[in-house]
Amino acid sequence: MRPKTSFKALLLQEGILRFELSWTAVSYRQKNIKISKDFFDTEYRTIDEKTYEKYYIESWINDIYDSLMEVGEAMRNEYTFSEFLKTLYSWVLTKILYSGARLIRRPFYIRGKSSLASYQGLTTGHNCRFDLPGKNLKTLYFGKDCEIGDNVHIAAYEKVSIGDNCLMASKIFISDTSHGNYSGGVQSSPSEIPNDRPLITKPVIIGDNVWIGENVCILFGVTIGNGCIIGANSVVNRDLQDNIIAVGIPARVIKQYNASSNQWEKI
Repeated sequence: MRPKTSFKALLLQEGILRFELSWTAVSYRQKNIKISKDFFDTEYRTIDEKTYEKYYIESWINDIYDSLMEVGEAMRNEYTFSEFLKTLYSWVLTKILYSGARLIRRPFYIRGKSSLASYQGLTTGHNCRFDLPGKNLKTLYFGKDCEIGDNVHIAAYEKVSIGDNCLMASKIFISDTSHGNYSGGVQSSPSEIPNDRPLITKPVIIGDNVWIGENVCILFGVTIGNGCIIGANSVVNRDLQDNIIAVGIPARVIKQYNASSNQWEKI
């Protein structure tokens, strides 16, 4: 259970959660943070400076306390003390740079940050990399509460949309982009330098509650339905319907969930 407010106030007094609040900062936050319904009857309300500052500090303490408890849970999971410090450092930067996310572990590489459209509750592992076009073109969408492992690389130059509650292991590559065109009318020549070939993009859509295993590669133009499981080391180059298990290179369907029997049945 969360301690009483007096304990949180003590933390603040001791300097553990100390920070300066100018009205400039308050004004900025007032425009960009949705106030908790615990404090207000409506999601947004015009309030005076002192009242806003009081509730703003209270909500920040609540948020920090909850997150510190998560970090404490990491210690109980037998992480080393150095890993605990790294996680705490990552959490601080997450709250500063990606306030809607749960935890963006460092190091984290992103090109074209303005193209990251949504990431509510996102958790990442170490060394994740997002390649985006920037220029405020929204191309990468995470649903709520997604968790991705280490070394996940996502290239989104047209659109990559990932649904709610998706789980990804490590070393996964997802791309909506290809260097060159190798089907249809005008195709790229092997004599062309690969990096000089035109970028061909097709959206990648991943549904809700999808579990993607280690070393999976998802290619441009693919749609993966809700509830799918993609086995380790698979290459997905075609659409997959809802509630199936697919494995292999290229990925093929081996099981489908039967809602009547509550069983995964072989195909």
